[in-house]
Amino acid sequence: MGEVQVTAGQRITAAVLNNLPVTVSPLATGSVASSAAETVVGSFTIPAGDPVATFGYRLVCMGTADDTGTPTLTIRARLTSAGGTLLAGYGALTCRSGITGMPWSVKSEIFFPVTGAGGSFDWDGCLYQQLSVSPGTVLTTASYGNAADTTAPVLIVITAQWGASSASNICRTLDGGLGRI
Repeated sequence: MGEVQVTAGQRITAAVLNNLPVTVSPLATGSVASSAAETVVGSFTIPAGDPVATFGYRLVCMGTADDTGTPTLTIRARLTSAGGTLLAGYGALTCRSGITGMPWSVKSEIFFPVTGAGGSFDWDGCLYQQLSVSPGTVLTTASYGNAADTTAPVLIVITAQWGASSASNICRTLDGGLGRI
């Protein structure tokens, strides 16, 4: 369940194929507009029983935002729902005025030191963004010892919350995936 190089002319074996990265969950996309409530804009599902102790996953979520004025936008990662366990809170970004289609992305790694009904996982991630008055600023966060029952599906959600409600304030996810590493 790691990455292996395959070269031209190399014999392909089951061991080599079994060690190639596997996409486990594509991003389920969404958006939020005309709201100042924390809203799920994307989600990934790790299937029940899929996590293996000491192995993990890499998550990538890409999106864009539009705004009017200079509202704040907070992007978070949580378990289960907008009110679920906080994995990462990337702070309230003060957005530049009148942005349209400005990119942002969350890139994270998740490892499971313990699996099963009493499982746990560790999270480390970054938010890359071009939205704020300091575009290009990378925000990082980590959380350890998160409880997770890996005998059930593990739902990871990406949320967005505007500081002011406006039909022109839109945050959306576009693409992404979660794969084994």
